[in-house]
Amino acid sequence: MNLAEIIAFYGFQFTDFLTTWLGLRAGAAEVNAVMRPFVTSVPRFVIFKFGLATFLLIFVFMTAQDWLTVLHLSPMSVVYIDTIVEGTVTCYNIHTLWRVKK
Repeated sequence: MNLAEIIAFYGFQFTDFLTTWLGLRAGAAEVNAVMRPFVTSVPRFVIFKFGLATFLLIFVFMTAQDWLTVLHLSPMSVVYIDTIVEGTVTCYNIHTLWRVKK
């Protein structure tokens, strides 16, 4: 994993966090049932969001080699999939912000 991939991974984590927080401040509701209990305070949300992202990286690169091989995936493909998902969520958040502010 090179520096650009790490920046993209955490960059999309950050943009998801930021757009979610701005949306909540603007009056939108958190639709993700897993995240809903954690968005009540900024510190809790930050710790959960970035802690979970870091755990994903550690899990994929340190312990998940066996099941990834069975699924014919490389560790980087999991990171790429997560980055695409976070980018999609960020786009949805931006659209929601636009709708709420309208």
